[in-house]
Amino acid sequence: MARAIPLAKEKGGLDPAPDYSNLIMTPERDLMVANFPSIIVSGGPVCSNSVVQQRLSLPLHQRSKLRCAYSISPMASSLALEFRWYLNSSNGEIIDYPRSQFESKANTSVLTLSTASSLDYGAVYCEARGPLGPTTRPCVFNIAPLGKACFLISLR
Repeated sequence: MARAIPLAKEKGGLDPAPDYSNLIMTPERDLMVANFPSIIVSGGPVCSNSVVQQRLSLPLHQRSKLRCAYSISPMASSLALEFRWYLNSSNGEIIDYPRSQFESKANTSVLTLSTASSLDYGAVYCEARGPLGPTTRPCVFNIAPLGKACFLISLR
């Protein structure tokens, strides 16, 4: 029985084209080249915001919309992602936002954030889970009070 060995690009990684030229080793240990349809399997969704870790200064008592978008494997693109938004607040507490505070469609989610008190500032995370698993690096929004330095450290 022959086994296929995918060719890799010189700089590493597999070519993203749908078909690869493959080396086939026959039982006689001869190498042949043939074309096989290939399946590209990647990990979970990847944050595709222009800046993965954004810094924002917001005034107290304001409603703002935060948008996160994820790119996913072309094979999983027809399936919707599941989103989770949570805050690592300025006092170190992790708080999940209820689904009523965000809307999600396809590979994008928008959170309506209200800064009602000083505890509403900190690192806001948007995570996505797709059919191939969860994201390994979420989209992050570091929220600081308007007029204050925006140097927040997330101990995640």
